[in-house]
Amino acid sequence: MEILFIGPFGLHPKYTVSGRALPLAQALARRGHHIRLLIPPWDHPADSGQRVVIDGVQVEQIQLPPHVPAVEHGLIVWRLLRSAFTSGADVIHVFKPKGYSGVVALVLWCLKRLGIIHARLVVDTDDWEGPGGWNDRGEYNLLARRIFAWQERWGLAHCDAVTGASHTLQSLARSLAPRGRPVCYVPNGLLDLPDLPPRELARSQLNLGDGPVILIYTRFVEIGPEHLGSIVAALLKRLADTYILVVGEGLSDELERFRDCLVGMGSRACLPSWWDRVRLVGWVERADLPCYWSAADLALFPCEDNLLTRSKSPLRLVEMMAAGLPIIAHGVGEAEHYLEHRTSGILISPGNDQEFIEAASELALSPGLRRYLGERARRRVQHDFNWRHLVERVEAVYTDITGLREL
Repeated sequence: MEILFIGPFGLHPKYTVSGRALPLAQALARRGHHIRLLIPPWDHPADSGQRVVIDGVQVEQIQLPPHVPAVEHGLIVWRLLRSAFTSGADVIHVFKPKGYSGVVALVLWCLKRLGIIHARLVVDTDDWEGPGGWNDRGEYNLLARRIFAWQERWGLAHCDAVTGASHTLQSLARSLAPRGRPVCYVPNGLLDLPDLPPRELARSQLNLGDGPVILIYTRFVEIGPEHLGSIVAALLKRLADTYILVVGEGLSDELERFRDCLVGMGSRACLPSWWDRVRLVGWVERADLPCYWSAADLALFPCEDNLLTRSKSPLRLVEMMAAGLPIIAHGVGEAEHYLEHRTSGILISPGNDQEFIEAASELALSPGLRRYLGERARRRVQHDFNWRHLVERVEAVYTDITGLREL
């Protein structure tokens, strides 16, 4: 089968293309399909015009036009459409119905209705972009927010099928799609389990001591910096010999606000030494993440309960599970489906920070429980959230769109 993937941006630094579209394409290629991934690398111009083959997938990053307002956007859309129109694809799978990919999906649907193209059009949603979603968190102007919200609703309603990365997105897409149109739940997963460096080597490279190390891998989207600061401060007070690694950063000044919050709490409690046990690592390239996973004894995934967090399918959570890390998470959205309570992780009711802190303290002092949960988390990803298995759902959509029952 000839399949064309169209992404909204490049392979770096965001995760939608590199962490979702590409591994799905690789899994399809391993099953004998011919896959092309077409993307506009406007967020990483150094990749402009590059064409490579990655594990059987032809990745084409269109040549970006000169930076001329309005004209630039039109040329990017035209180059995406030109490649799509001449692809001869049986299926065109568009990822994120917003921005460039949203415009492409709209034009392709109109051409399909006119009988000019005959490819099946599938739209993938991995975040809620409209009100209550990224529109409220991203740094967009009012016009952009309105356009993105309209694009999302229109795109989910005008296609042959939808793939959604979370149960919440599946439900939202069902409310928008015409009756009987397939809306398939396809959570994020991994194609291969990560290779980890030896724990002693990782700790030595990061200059960590012998005490328990807690990893918090966040973009401050799931939880605000002040809220996270209060949880970390409580843990530092309870666990005298524990190090806390905070990997990742927010969209603007969240990391600075977290630092200021934590320093302030330590000063008020007359415990300035708190800061010596906290490492704010910031942004880490994906290739370097296994070192942090290997060095940590457990991971925390604190999360506030809102539409944005309920609709997300957190790939970071899957990656930490695959690394064999025991995880404590608030039971928000897909966390309840990835983790089995007290079997492959520990789930805490949203908003119950005291129980979250107590569970983290217990796990930090229980190596046997950590080992049990970590082993089963890794096994769960391998068996239930591996793209080699998840790809079968997508393949079913491609081969029988009109008659597929909703999964």
